Amino acid sequence: MSNLIVPKRLAARKASGAARALAEVRKAVLRGDLPPVTNHIYADCGKPAQAYDHRDYSKPLEVDPVCDSCNGRRGAALPSSVANELYGGAAIELEAEWKEGKHPPVLLPDDVVAQCKTYREAVRVAWDRRAVPAATRARLAECIGALPQHVTDYFHPDDAPSRRSLQPEMINDFEWFVGNRAVTQYLLRKADLMIAEEKSVAERVE
Repeated sequence: MSNLIVPKRLAARKASGAARALAEVRKAVLRGDLPPVTNHIYADCGKPAQAYDHRDYSKPLEVDPVCDSCNGRRGAALPSSVANELYGGAAIELEAEWKEGKHPPVLLPDDVVAQCKTYREAVRVAWDRRAVPAATRARLAECIGALPQHVTDYFHPDDAPSRRSLQPEMINDFEWFVGNRAVTQYLLRKADLMIAEEKSVAERVE
């Protein structure tokens, strides 16, 4: 049995070598050894690339720039035997364990949420007002089951269509991590505004 403790959501990714391979790609991009993936057009379909895809996780820097839909069709990469040896016997941290001792998420002032013009802006506000300022994006990724490079996209001020946004199924865990309900508040407020607008239109038609 390994002495390592791995969050349940990351166990398969760690044991296959996917987590290390993705981390190595991220570092290579930061060093300038690999260009940002968005600089590429995927040759097979002609669409802008959105991810670097591995065919063998034991070769972390042998990658192809692909779009998301093609990436899914290419299937899984070969696992790394080294990673399996290291993480195969690791203890698994259950999903709820990281929430133990945390206070439930609080509501932010209405005027703060009202300033958010987009969903992505609400996500950034929630992060900026996190309960534990020292909390890191890397730990957030582990707790909500996101890839680190996706988390970087969540908070990027450039709201280009190629940027990934926080997925709806991750909102609750994200809000538990940051300690506030800014994203839910934004969505509820947006829904209320849409309903009010529809009522106003209906009344004018009548």
